[in-house]
Amino acid sequence: NTLEGLPCFDIHGDLPDLDDDSIDQEFESEVASKKEVLHLQEKSLLSNIEGKGTYMLRFHSYESVLASSDGSDCVTIWNTDRSVPTNYIMNCNPSGTRMTSMSWINERNNSLLLTGCEDGSVRVFDNAINGCMNVGEETTLSTAFYAMPELEPNKRGSGLVTEWQQYTGRLLTGGNTNVIPCWD
Repeated sequence: NTLEGLPCFDIHGDLPDLDDDSIDQEFESEVASKKEVLHLQEKSLLSNIEGKGTYMLRFHSYESVLASSDGSDCVTIWNTDRSVPTNYIMNCNPSGTRMTSMSWINERNNSLLLTGCEDGSVRVFDNAINGCMNVGEETTLSTAFYAMPELEPNKRGSGLVTEWQQYTGRLLTGGNTNVIPCWD
């Protein structure tokens, strides 16, 4: 049976026998396969140096970049388009302390990465995004200071909490104290 050169099918005899069980099994197999791929992508995106777990995540507002921290001393910068790490930054915390805050500042122009530790110290890194991607541009420590020297490290509280206000160019800091300093 042809109609102007096109094959015609008898709808009762030419279709393969498809029962509901085989369709369900095929669908479940495809779903399981896609879940496995997504799980592997998630594992590769969130692993840090020495296999430590991820403690903090900060997406960049304008670049395809994610900063992840293991909470102790390392920040990993990820290219989210390719799911690959592009930079590793050692925060150089005092021994036994942890990073408790992290944020991007000046995101539209020259993005800087700000980290805060439970001992009250703040560090700001330049070229965190481009440090390993462009030859000759290394990640550098732009500034470091004690925003809250009265914080006692190793007390399992909030540690140092920071909030960058882009519009005013101010950094608010707080933590396990009853004061909130504002830095400009």
